[in-house]
Amino acid sequence: NHRVQAFRWGRKAAEMPSIPPEKAAQLSERLHALIDDSGIDTLERMAPIAAGSLYAPPLYHRLTALYLMGDDLPSARKAATALLQATDDPKWISTGNDLMARIRERLAVREGVVGCLLPLTGPFAIYGEAALNGIALGNETLSATHGVSGLEIVIRDTQGSPQETQHALEELVQREKVMAVVGPLSSKTATTAAQKAQELKVPLITLTHKQGIPQMGDMVFRHLLTPPQEIDGLLEGVMGKMGLDRYAILYPDNPYGRFCMHLFQDKLKARGGTLTAVESYDPDQTDFAGPIQRLVHLSPSKPPSVQEKLARLWIPEKEEEALYPEAPQPLIEFDAVFIPDAFQRVAMIAPQLAFYDVLGVRLVGTSPWQSPQLIQLAGEHVQEA
Repeated sequence: NHRVQAFRWGRKAAEMPSIPPEKAAQLSERLHALIDDSGIDTLERMAPIAAGSLYAPPLYHRLTALYLMGDDLPSARKAATALLQATDDPKWISTGNDLMARIRERLAVREGVVGCLLPLTGPFAIYGEAALNGIALGNETLSATHGVSGLEIVIRDTQGSPQETQHALEELVQREKVMAVVGPLSSKTATTAAQKAQELKVPLITLTHKQGIPQMGDMVFRHLLTPPQEIDGLLEGVMGKMGLDRYAILYPDNPYGRFCMHLFQDKLKARGGTLTAVESYDPDQTDFAGPIQRLVHLSPSKPPSVQEKLARLWIPEKEEEALYPEAPQPLIEFDAVFIPDAFQRVAMIAPQLAFYDVLGVRLVGTSPWQSPQLIQLAGEHVQEA
């Protein structure tokens, strides 16, 4: 395991005039294998021993590749230069020139220039515009509070398309020479961008909830919490700190709502909480009377045909009840209602919960709630949410 000494004496032995050719070939093969299996520190110590031999080009080639993998471009350029100086073999010279071209291209990154991949047209444009406004505001704040010049932001529209995302990312890296990229948003475009960013070796800071994105490579990062992280934090607060154990779920019948509903159920059960009611609603509806009434066991109004049938079965004992009806009271069997939806929908649901006397319960949700407009639209109904 003394690699440097093994390399030193292996080279001497392989070059002895008296050694049989087949033995020299075996030694040479072992020395090449030793180069291929060594790390940067060992190769740097082996380099002076390899000088002037046929082992110098592969050694510097391996060293250049390792420095490139570690993103140490100055050291990679130094090793590639040593490769070109160590040989007159046309094949190795061609390899060295290719490496130098790659290094020059990566060294050409424009410091202070950041790419931005967001859906500015298409179905996700409203979210892309919001994220772009946040990035622009952050850039202005950086300049105002830290006294540094703002970054140059180069924006590309992904249109919510994986294909357009890949094309835009390649353009940002290869033509605009950005030093990093922020975005994109949706899970499909983020997956495509992560794969391409890892290939191009450009840092990518995604804005997606999709799980597993940072694990796709050392160039890929995330700026958001995932739904499991959000719900873990939410339950830690409402159960661990506030002591609320009974829950109802009111969720939109779409992929995000169903995913969060199941996730909340699983994590609530794991913590020993109680789920007393679950109701869904159409993501496009604005009247939530039915789902709310079912949550608290209030029967919705009977259809006209049913009312006519009951009228025909009228008996005198019901007269007093008809004259002095008692309003049905909600049966609230929960301490909090979990609503995994956007703030616009929550602003409509909260007042309707109050209308049906669903009072004294906490409203809890996920990050799409986060907007000052929720307070502007439904402030009195979301106190302590």
